[in-house]
Amino acid sequence: HDLTFGDAFDFLAIGALAGLVLPPRLSDVVRAVTASRFRSTSATGLFGTIVVERLLDVLMLVAFGAVVTMLMPVPPLLRGTLATLLVIVAAAVVVLWLGERGPMGVIGRWAGGLRGPASRIHIWTDMFLSGTGVIRERSRIPKALLATLVGWLFATASVTVLTNAFAPAPWFAGMFTIVII
Repeated sequence: HDLTFGDAFDFLAIGALAGLVLPPRLSDVVRAVTASRFRSTSATGLFGTIVVERLLDVLMLVAFGAVVTMLMPVPPLLRGTLATLLVIVAAAVVVLWLGERGPMGVIGRWAGGLRGPASRIHIWTDMFLSGTGVIRERSRIPKALLATLVGWLFATASVTVLTNAFAPAPWFAGMFTIVII
């Protein structure tokens, strides 16, 4: 189910607008459900794709943090936090890259033997892992990383321009940056 650029933009905009009234990250669920209804596909699989997107976002934040640590002195706590995030993201990527052979597949196969509502876990893990397929496709990984990098560069540029244009108080500039992230 390939999406056009226009469709993807529409679903991102719907998610962003939902984020204005819903708790943080719940807008991603809205985006997955909306796209699944429009494309007649699994919301769970689309949610798997969104999880990959978020992992790439954290990877970019760690990369930006690494650049900052090379350019200026950074407190040891921040360095430790960046290292911890890198380990967590690497572990999550490995789990998703393993797919059916990894922990998610083991859980899915185990749940397949259950009876009643718990047996649906098998179906959900299969659909979720199908949405994380970009991690297992070597030709798509550079494209996904490039798209993530471009998105973060635009976000960084917009924060820089707006904070320089309006020269807000430092606390407001910090809050604004957190909202953008």
